[in-house]
Amino acid sequence: MLFVIFGAICGYFIINLFKQKLPDNNSINIFIIIIGIFPAIFIQLIVHELGHLVFGKISGYQFVSFRIGNLMLVSDCGKLKLKKFTVIGIGGQCIMAPPKCDGYQCPYLLYNLGGLLANISFSLICLILYMLLPQIAYLSTFLLLLVVLGIALVLLNGIPILSAIPNDGYHIVSLSQDRNARYNF
Repeated sequence: MLFVIFGAICGYFIINLFKQKLPDNNSINIFIIIIGIFPAIFIQLIVHELGHLVFGKISGYQFVSFRIGNLMLVSDCGKLKLKKFTVIGIGGQCIMAPPKCDGYQCPYLLYNLGGLLANISFSLICLILYMLLPQIAYLSTFLLLLVVLGIALVLLNGIPILSAIPNDGYHIVSLSQDRNARYNF
């Protein structure tokens, strides 16, 4: 319920921001915002999963697969193959094999934080561009959408939630508290 209330409050302020930014034709503006949401979500999703990939590689992990929607890039005997695979409830996924370790001490923090750090960084870049390019109404509106959706993705993935599919924040908390969870991870 808190997320619904928080979303409604954020939505109210965001719509007012967009009203100030765009020309006065409200029906076209609403259409442009709705159309812009989909590529903005897609971009932030790719950024998030790339964050896991980059920070996983920094931590010594090996690439296994990278999935956005139902398109999946898989490492198969050292060769990359494109396949179709769907996991209901997950828009993207970056799976990596941990470096050789005893299982209890493998690095997990940066790999799990990677998506959040990437979304925060990308959102800050978009915010800076938004402030530098206010005169280009539709571009600055799209940049603002990227900022808002990036922050939303950070909150949805960073606040520990255990549901049918645990999020990054839940993984970080559970792995930091449970030695056996680290081994299984």
